[in-house]
Amino acid sequence: MDKHIKRSGGFTLVELLVVLAVIALLAALLLPALARSKQAGRRVACASNLRQLNLALALYTSDNNGQFLPPRQSSGRWPQQLRSRYGDLRLLTCPSDRLSAGENSATNWVTADIVARSYLINGFADYYLTYWGADQYKTLAKVPVPSLKESVIEHPSETVLLGEKSTLSWEFELNVFKTPGSYVDDLAENRHNNPSQSPRGGGANYANADGSISYLAWGTSTCPVNLWAVLDEWRTHSALCRPR
Repeated sequence: MDKHIKRSGGFTLVELLVVLAVIALLAALLLPALARSKQAGRRVACASNLRQLNLALALYTSDNNGQFLPPRQSSGRWPQQLRSRYGDLRLLTCPSDRLSAGENSATNWVTADIVARSYLINGFADYYLTYWGADQYKTLAKVPVPSLKESVIEHPSETVLLGEKSTLSWEFELNVFKTPGSYVDDLAENRHNNPSQSPRGGGANYANADGSISYLAWGTSTCPVNLWAVLDEWRTHSALCRPR
């Protein structure tokens, strides 16, 4: 009888368990990296959307003798007024804004103002309050607001034109005087690089008046310098700084 018995070509139970353990270990190491890569891809896509919308604003300024923004009015808001310059309605939603992105199945005939939207524009409330006065400023919600001249922006690389909107907010413009302090609830400052969805973590994308796109950590678009304000007296005003 041959003392050397040939081993079958299959795995033993111990070997199979070792292989499964190695696979599980590799998956545990790779899945978080893949998730971070997907998050980074969505953040880049979101920034690209803002870049296209910012370009649409630049084209609007060029076509309207230096008028920096479309006039604010109750109908035909900025998404619709700029539509001929950006075209694709999908640019209005950030891929990381899951609710809005999932709802945005609008076709070309739909008015841009009513589709799901992840961004809001700077309302430049500090400028209008200062130069119009408190009494006339109170009428802003009732009458069309004229456009803003490009020359008003003294810090174009540090002044936000467009930012990411909270999914639950219905606002089109950011009003820094909206019930002092509550305007920050209209912002989605923690949308990216925030796996745990911490309310005070991560960051967001912003389109600036000089045409650049920036990524800022939570809270830094409003403090210590409020990049949503135009005038120096309001840019560092403590009343406009998000409480920490």
